[in-house]
Amino acid sequence: MEPNLEETCSTALERAQTEVLNLINNPQVRWENYKEKHGLTRQKIETDSGALIIKSAGTINKPGQIVFDTLWDDTKKVEWNSKLKETRLLHEFDSRIRIYYNSFKSPWPVKNRDFVFATRAISLGDDALITKISINTALCPEQAGFIRGEIKGSGILIHPVDKNSCVLTFVVSIDPKGSIPRSLVNKAQEEQSLAVHDIRQYVSRL
Repeated sequence: MEPNLEETCSTALERAQTEVLNLINNPQVRWENYKEKHGLTRQKIETDSGALIIKSAGTINKPGQIVFDTLWDDTKKVEWNSKLKETRLLHEFDSRIRIYYNSFKSPWPVKNRDFVFATRAISLGDDALITKISINTALCPEQAGFIRGEIKGSGILIHPVDKNSCVLTFVVSIDPKGSIPRSLVNKAQEEQSLAVHDIRQYVSRL
């Protein structure tokens, strides 16, 4: 394993946490609204590069701890994310920083994408924040048949409303890399804005 990998991950995650909290809490951030669907507030920002940052939020009628436990174990993602081909824990440090590999199916003729990222959960009072950000590591070199994408400052904030419900706010900023028709990128990103609903449906069965 590379020297200072844990420190590299920690520094990147601190940056991601700052970016995600700013996107969630800063009223001066200018969001463009998607049409409401499944009771979710769905918004986007188009960056200078043309990539989108997506934010969605909605209530889940399950205790915050159940939702957190589901999301903190990334290997469960295959059970609620239909686009996910594989998720694999590569390493966990004593500091609870985890490094995961994810691969995703893309519609023909687009090449499948994969990601290697660090993730960490922190407490913010009664809330919990899980952040993710791509890292470069020899733990998982680029794979044949995939284009390695980049997860920028992304995260999930879990805010308990009462003992039986919580509000989930999902922020994702991904650069899929490579060449993808803009229409497919837009479609994929709008689908990502429905992730809170996918999670809600999954935890409702627990």
